Amino acid sequence: MKRFYTYVIRDPRPNHLGVPRYVGKGQNHRARSHFNISKLQNSNFKWFMSECQKLGLEPKLEIVARFSSEKLAFKLEIELIAKYGRLDFCTGTLYNRTDGGDGVSGSIKVAERAREMMTRLRADPEAAKINAEMSSIRMRKINALPRPERWRRNQSKAARACLASLHCDPKFAKAHSERSSERMKRLHRDPIFAKAASKRSSKTMLRLRKDPKFNKIQSKAASDQAQRLNSNPEIRKRSVATRKARGWFLAARRDPAFAIEEAAAE
Repeated sequence: MKRFYTYVIRDPRPNHLGVPRYVGKGQNHRARSHFNISKLQNSNFKWFMSECQKLGLEPKLEIVARFSSEKLAFKLEIELIAKYGRLDFCTGTLYNRTDGGDGVSGSIKVAERAREMMTRLRADPEAAKINAEMSSIRMRKINALPRPERWRRNQSKAARACLASLHCDPKFAKAHSERSSERMKRLHRDPIFAKAASKRSSKTMLRLRKDPKFNKIQSKAASDQAQRLNSNPEIRKRSVATRKARGWFLAARRDPAFAIEEAAAE
């Protein structure tokens, strides 16, 4: 029984009538699955199918040959893709993203080319500058769009989750901390920014101190820090020495002779 087949999907549009757009190998209803646009993974081929649907046209499905062996079906698929060529390599008209067969060799070539291209672009300072500017413009446009509050909350949640996963990496956390510290130092050298930041911090702290929940959390954090510090013998020793020195100084201030000597020294 010839279960396997190789098929071609052809363009139904008048200007491109009969042009091969996709070559595949399948069995049962595999070829018809391409007509369910919502499940397509290939973005370029999905666009093509959507365009045909908008025009009220259905691409022609041609079963080229049937085989009892899957290997023979794969072999013909590879030959047809090589014959018609791929759009992503500018060698033909097909929306296929691999060279056929098991599909691995084609995707490996695409990945290698993409990596080489990105390496070259990152090495070019002019290209990096243009890319940064375009990204900035794109993000400004996206942020300017009206979004529902639920969408903003979801985006914020996703961003926090992403940052949390990144900060699990000690190298990233250290580099991020150094970059943030350097950036804040640079900003605080500007007197206008420093004054505005101080004002904002003051307002924030006043608002937070009116919140009983915040006061409770802060009190607990201070208590935990004190316990942690007191558990360190070296810190506890310095703390005792400081308290003794403070006690001695306060006792000395009560002595009139010491007060006279201190006034004379000033």
